[in-house]
Amino acid sequence: MTVKEVASAEGLELETGDAALKRLYRYWTERRGAKRFPSRADIDPLDFGYALGRVSLVDVLEHPRRYRYRLVSTSLTARLGYEMTGKFLDQVPETEMRAYTERLYAAAVASRVPLHSRDEAMLDGRRWRHEALILPLSSDGDAVDMLLIYRTADPPVPPEPVPARTGPDVEFLDRIDAPLLNDLVAYWDAKRAGRLAPRRSDIDPAELKAHLPRLLLFDVLDDGADFRFRLVGTAIVQGMGRDSTGRRMSDLYADEPSILKSLVEGFRRVVAEKRPVFARGPIFWVPDREQRRFVSVTLPLSDDGASVNILLSEMIPLRF
Repeated sequence: MTVKEVASAEGLELETGDAALKRLYRYWTERRGAKRFPSRADIDPLDFGYALGRVSLVDVLEHPRRYRYRLVSTSLTARLGYEMTGKFLDQVPETEMRAYTERLYAAAVASRVPLHSRDEAMLDGRRWRHEALILPLSSDGDAVDMLLIYRTADPPVPPEPVPARTGPDVEFLDRIDAPLLNDLVAYWDAKRAGRLAPRRSDIDPAELKAHLPRLLLFDVLDDGADFRFRLVGTAIVQGMGRDSTGRRMSDLYADEPSILKSLVEGFRRVVAEKRPVFARGPIFWVPDREQRRFVSVTLPLSDDGASVNILLSEMIPLRF
């Protein structure tokens, strides 16, 4: 990670050719006046419309230290493939991306000065190139309680093409370090209240707003011989390029038996073992996207308290 303190506009001039970045730094300097830092109230987004598509605002919370996204730039949202506004950094599903970003934010809070970062890094199997300007804000003029961040990033560079993979590289696990998925499991566990599994009627979509775009519901047919899409979240529809609601999995992949076999393997584990199953691996079932990856969890639902008749699943594509 290459991070430099910004001492002056003249010094930054030598480090970057990004005109909007330099202009935002000059704005931050003007708005702080004689203070060490400007406050959030000193900053008006209408003043830097030239940079808004690349600007994020991050609350710095203490005891314990956490970072909450108050505003996420549209360019970063497009790169990630999901929305983080209102969420915490520790909810970012990619482990290496989360750790890398946390180190960058921590350096800005600790240094108490603007930081300029330009780097190329391999994160979660993908190479990222980025440039960032991190500007501290303070409500009381002393403690850094917010970061104003300007960030550009090239699209992740995919690995060298390899033959399409179908299923052997998918891992099925008891747990994955993905806060959003673990939050869904905790909700499922609370709803089952000591039973084998919750009923479908126990699950309230209004309580799962943060998860809804990535949720799927499957009817279990013939004890797991087949599965029918009952609900497909909007993010999944967009990523797959079709809405499969009401379709049987065996119909959708009738001409691709190897893909069908791999897709239903994890679902059949949930039906047979009657417990949550996590998975991670390549998005092998969408043409031309086999080099991109996902994490997921699939949870059993039971209307009779004995057999699994519906599956609740959340899939987080690490990049569509």
